[in-house]
Amino acid sequence: MKDINKNDRFLNVELHDNTVILYINYCLFLENKTFEYKDKIIELFNKFNKDDSVKVVVISNNHADYSLDSFKQIWNSLFEREDYEDSILRVFRVYDQVLLKIKSLNKVVISMDSEYLNPMLFNFGMAADIRIINNDFHIDNDNTNMLNIPKGGCVYSESSIKTYINPVKLLFLTDKLFSPELLQNNLVDKVIYSKDLKDKTLAIAKRFESIDYSEIEAVKAMIPRRMRKLELTLQSENEFLMSCIRKRRNQKTQEIHRFH
Repeated sequence: MKDINKNDRFLNVELHDNTVILYINYCLFLENKTFEYKDKIIELFNKFNKDDSVKVVVISNNHADYSLDSFKQIWNSLFEREDYEDSILRVFRVYDQVLLKIKSLNKVVISMDSEYLNPMLFNFGMAADIRIINNDFHIDNDNTNMLNIPKGGCVYSESSIKTYINPVKLLFLTDKLFSPELLQNNLVDKVIYSKDLKDKTLAIAKRFESIDYSEIEAVKAMIPRRMRKLELTLQSENEFLMSCIRKRRNQKTQEIHRFH
């Protein structure tokens, strides 16, 4: 195992033979310099895409500097700014660009989440081919300042996720959504005990390392033709969600807001 930029505030990388684990601090979406961090991540993804020795990319939120409480604190500060619209649209655009890059990787992509997420950050992991969580994982539905906004929800229809009910609706039924419900509704593929999460995820990745790259490439070759449609849908989603945020703020100030 080899560590790269181990002390980076937003992105740590581990190399395990033909598998790469990216530990991402999702607070990077909320930073003033988020475009710089986004460029760094996309550059790294491009590097992996061209490297035939990399077979599997694991994306994990188990970064030492990430916590949902930190994300909430920064989001709330953005929401209260005078220029909140520009700040939140910047968040959405960077989110979209990184999600699309992950979706288009010519590798098997596994999400491995252990730290708590809100719906927006959980939806980001839906760009992966395989989704794994630990048994302690949950989605927090705190809606203060629209913190639980369903950004990225359009990937469910794009991915043809089959659930018993609308998957976006499912995220908002309770204050917290735990691993059994996520597994039962096919929003994750596997739940693993916390102490075994990394080892068992690497064991799954090892199975995919042995698949001939051309077979994976054949499956992934179908994705580019759908990417433009997904990109446009994400852009439309941004506009709609921004209108919802604007309405919430106007309600706070007793201003009347109507959709036309």
